[in-house]
Amino acid sequence: MNRAFRTRRGGGFTLIELLVVIAIISLLISLLLPSLGKVREVARQTVCASTLRSNAQMIIAYTGDAKGLLPGSPNSSGLSLWRTRQYNGVAIQMYDWLGPVASSSGLRGPGEEASQGGDDEQARAQRWDWYRTFKGFQCPSNNITAVYWDGTAQPDHPVWKSGRMFSYNMSTQFTSTERNSGGQGDEPPGTGDRRNAGIDRKGYTPNIDRIGQSSRKVVLHEGHRYATAQVEPDFDAGLLAGFGGAFGDTGPWYASGNDRSKSLDRHMAPGEAGGNLPPILEQFFRDKRPYAFRHGAKGAQQSGVRAAAYLGNLAFFDGHVELKDDLEATNPDYWFPTGTILNANNRRLTTWEGTRAAFPQQTGANGAYNVP
Repeated sequence: MNRAFRTRRGGGFTLIELLVVIAIISLLISLLLPSLGKVREVARQTVCASTLRSNAQMIIAYTGDAKGLLPGSPNSSGLSLWRTRQYNGVAIQMYDWLGPVASSSGLRGPGEEASQGGDDEQARAQRWDWYRTFKGFQCPSNNITAVYWDGTAQPDHPVWKSGRMFSYNMSTQFTSTERNSGGQGDEPPGTGDRRNAGIDRKGYTPNIDRIGQSSRKVVLHEGHRYATAQVEPDFDAGLLAGFGGAFGDTGPWYASGNDRSKSLDRHMAPGEAGGNLPPILEQFFRDKRPYAFRHGAKGAQQSGVRAAAYLGNLAFFDGHVELKDDLEATNPDYWFPTGTILNANNRRLTTWEGTRAAFPQQTGANGAYNVP
């Protein structure tokens, strides 16, 4: 019996078949890429949490060798800078916590050779660059550039180069006293008596024994001072830079009109003053929350709709780290020593609208509040 065989013409694919395969591959890539991006960000967030924890533990260890004194304070590691007006080879600003904890932990970096040499600007700048490039001090999701500021932004300054902004800040509620911001004689400056703003820290001094409940007090948080809605990130490198300098901020809870937290500005968050700006004005403002809280977003991010919240790491004085969104992180309990009276003298705490709604007791709904 004769059998008839049909043979396929040629051995390749037709154009239509190739186009179908390409379309399927493109679809798969479009489905996989967001997932891969999320996986990478989870990995970066995990590394950041580990780095933050290590830095927090170095701070805690420092206090053990310094009779409880906290680093990054004009009353401790920054005191010699105030009294001599000279760089000491360790702290490059009064509020610099990084240099002192690095030195006490045995880490060596540039600039230490100038320890007896006055305000050596070049040595301080070299140490500054080490802080922002050494992986042990940096969040891997931090790719934001900050420029030198001395009254105006100076991106081309010959000594203080533009570069990655610092990843982590301390709260000046823990590193400062209530002395006035100008200082007096040998007595270094504080951040002022804030009772007229509803804050009474009861004569607090920067010592780990005075902070209170360590598992509820933030020692380090993600953020960079200075980054606000109207200004691109910059840094003040002054030896005696006040109010935290480049290393500290009052805390993300703070908002009073145009004066607000310089390291986590929620001005453009939904429900806040800038959250519903018409599009024509948005060219003058930028949502700076992801500059501080860099580990993904919660809520809508489609065109024309801002994310409900951004995620960032907080390290606490007992050494543990938590991932919080930018509203959760404004809980005033985290940012003030135990025993602080908030909403004191019939003055309600000045904070974000979202913070008032989320934390009514802390922000004065029932009058004065004793921080636990």
